[in-house]
Amino acid sequence: MTDGLQHFTPQERVRLVRLRALVRATRQPRRTDAPDSRQHRAARAVDRWWLPAVGVALIGLGTLGVVRTSIAMDDLPRTSLVTVAPVSLGERVLPGLIAHPGVYLSAINGGGSSPLVGSAGDGLYRARLIDLKAAMDRSEAALASGAGLLLLAVGTNAHPDTSLAADVAPFLLIAAFLCAALSFFELP
Repeated sequence: MTDGLQHFTPQERVRLVRLRALVRATRQPRRTDAPDSRQHRAARAVDRWWLPAVGVALIGLGTLGVVRTSIAMDDLPRTSLVTVAPVSLGERVLPGLIAHPGVYLSAINGGGSSPLVGSAGDGLYRARLIDLKAAMDRSEAALASGAGLLLLAVGTNAHPDTSLAADVAPFLLIAAFLCAALSFFELP
């Protein structure tokens, strides 16, 4: 025995030997490419097989909804009773609260109708436009949710600590939620 361990009881010596072994084990660098971590990563990927599938399905549904709503918005001025300007890209893509915040402020401050509602012929056009804008916002929300889920699946399967996809995915999911929530607050 070494001179340092002579002053300890046998139980204390066993504890010291275990402590030294633990300290040596923690000082040695860990290998992240060990077979057990690769197997764990592969098992995690198998457990989440549905995440990319749902992401691709939502992207498909969102794209289909955006295209169909855009076509309906293009036909809207043609079927209107009065001459109206076509819907701009900003009005088409952005939720109403972001595209025209003044309309919402005037509706809140005035306590009544929006200044955009004009003659009687305008009412049917505006009602249909509100429905189409809400549908566009919900389709965009499905598209952003699908993209977020797909990025989340790709980012967590590769290297979750260094993946840009895993960093961008939460922002896309938050944007999708806000887009869907704002679709309920469309004003004429």
